[in-house]
Amino acid sequence: MSDDWPLAIDGFDFNPIPENWIEPGEDTGHPSCRFYAVSAAVFSRDDLRVRYLNPTICAVCTAVFMGQSNADGDGIIPAMLANYHTWPRSLAPNKDCPLEPSHPPEEAHFRRLWDGRLSGSRCQSQQPSDDDQSPIVSD
Repeated sequence: MSDDWPLAIDGFDFNPIPENWIEPGEDTGHPSCRFYAVSAAVFSRDDLRVRYLNPTICAVCTAVFMGQSNADGDGIIPAMLANYHTWPRSLAPNKDCPLEPSHPPEEAHFRRLWDGRLSGSRCQSQQPSDDDQSPIVSD
């Protein structure tokens, strides 16, 4: 883990979503408007705040889940993941979910977790590579 983690946001320490949470997860909502789990923080005993990032707009929304101790007893995981072996690894938030800007460590972690699973996922704030740029053609 890099020195950029944990991210202190609104008084909570957010850490990157672990790889082993992604595989057993489920995707909800239409793919064009999905936000993908990128970081989480424990709050109020056994509850989690999970930040979901949309790579098209580089914004996050936050969802709250019940948490449960992991099998090793050294951390908290979503209770749905512990009990049902699945959880919403991505979602399409409702219009009332406030959007916040993503942080560079979240964007980097998003690429590590999700780029192999998604096509064309890149935050607009990232500079395109030379291969991504279309040639300029005059009329």
